[in-house]
Amino acid sequence: MNFGQISFTIALVLYFVSAGLYHVPVLLNGKRGARPAQIAALVGWLFQTAGIAHRSLTLGLPPYVELRGAVMTVAWVIVLLTLVVEWRLHTATLGVPAMPVAALAMVMADTLPLFGGIHPLMPSLYRDPMSAHVGSIVAAFGCFALAFCLALLYMVQERRLKRHTLRTTRPGALSLTDIEHLANTFAAFGFSMLTLGLLLGFVWAASGVWKGNWYMEPIVLATIATWAVYAGYLYIRGVKGSRGRGNMYFLIIGFTLAVFTLLVVRPILPGQHG
Repeated sequence: MNFGQISFTIALVLYFVSAGLYHVPVLLNGKRGARPAQIAALVGWLFQTAGIAHRSLTLGLPPYVELRGAVMTVAWVIVLLTLVVEWRLHTATLGVPAMPVAALAMVMADTLPLFGGIHPLMPSLYRDPMSAHVGSIVAAFGCFALAFCLALLYMVQERRLKRHTLRTTRPGALSLTDIEHLANTFAAFGFSMLTLGLLLGFVWAASGVWKGNWYMEPIVLATIATWAVYAGYLYIRGVKGSRGRGNMYFLIIGFTLAVFTLLVVRPILPGQHG
């Protein structure tokens, strides 16, 4: 086991520890703080960062050029954004749904038979400046994961409020308005990154690098479908002014499509992306 593998293993363990510690204040009705959970997440993120750096330097490639690395990079983005948001807003709410998702992503990347071995992208993609195409899409999926977590948090908190079982006065608690605003921020930023990634890919492919009907490949169509869901969400929220639970379903469906694209379409029907 090399340094990179050791770092990823330590990060995985700490992410699971953090996920458990985040739920202690919830179970104890806020009687204990979530600082230990945040510290565990931060230390785990530092170990994962070291592992990613080691892997990139060893292979001489960006960390997302193969499926396992892409899924791990999504987990890295989730933890980073979770810690930044909690530090900026002085809260410890987002980590409750986010850290289990990050830990699960690490497990899937490292243990599922589907991810056995290295499945790199075509060499011209990561040797060309168009590697930003892949990086933008991976960053978008990380943002969509956070929007998904916030959507779940919104729906759970709304139900608890209706049942009068939620203490909204505890320190660091986020209101439904705060949660919806954060979810919209992540969805909008993820949509921008996904749009950038798609445009870069379209321009690059149309320049003659790829032959045939590349725009009809399953992975391209699945990514466009994901883009369309978030475009619909931003339209009904920004133009129509829709608010509330209905918007959260868009974020859940959109992330489900993103996961399907990354974990099913990408390895099984990669087309020229393989």
